[in-house]
Amino acid sequence: MSLKKRIDRLRVWIRDRLSGGCRMLSQGRECTCVLCDFDRICEVAKEAKEVAKEAKEEAQAVPFSQERNFEILQNCFWCGLNRKEQHDVLSKLGVFPVNTTNTAMTLELLAMNILLVGGKAGDLWHEVMLRLPENKRIPNPFN
Repeated sequence: MSLKKRIDRLRVWIRDRLSGGCRMLSQGRECTCVLCDFDRICEVAKEAKEVAKEAKEEAQAVPFSQERNFEILQNCFWCGLNRKEQHDVLSKLGVFPVNTTNTAMTLELLAMNILLVGGKAGDLWHEVMLRLPENKRIPNPFN
């Protein structure tokens, strides 16, 4: 049974058992009968639900800054890929020679920064995510 139906059933139950009846017609919003109190609670709950929904939508709509996105990308690159995969990705994107092995991490960082400045961070993001387990993949914010 839906929540709306349950609320309606409770409203009918309260109305049927209301001794003395509701004074809404004579007292308006000042009526303090159980039914009017219940209706006010329902209104507040509905408003709270709408506010929570709007807050959630706003939070999802605020994108990370490019700097924060690049930090996430670096973390996925360093922690999610092994050394060979890191080299393969950077070689595929043309910032590493294909036969490069055992280079210092500063070289990879330099290569990643070259991709960022060159507008290819989205390509790097895509290649990194392809190599991560599916449950750890994050949508590409650079595209």
